[in-house]
Amino acid sequence: DNGICKLKTYGSTLGNPGKAGFGGVVHDSNGAWVVGYLGSCGITTNTHTELHAIYHGLSILWLEGI
Repeated sequence: DNGICKLKTYGSTLGNPGKAGFGGVVHDSNGAWVVGYLGSCGITTNTHTELHAIYHGLSILWLEGI
């Protein structure tokens, strides 16, 4: 393991704006699952939802010391 991780994020809305949710997963350099997350954004735009997914993913990485 070389200490490199990959963060994959996803956000989705039902309409734009609409009900929104997001999620993501972190894999290590070997492709093994490290951590995953999901959440709701209430009613918002698709761009805001995608940014929410990235923000939460980076926050988790920071808190986990990754």
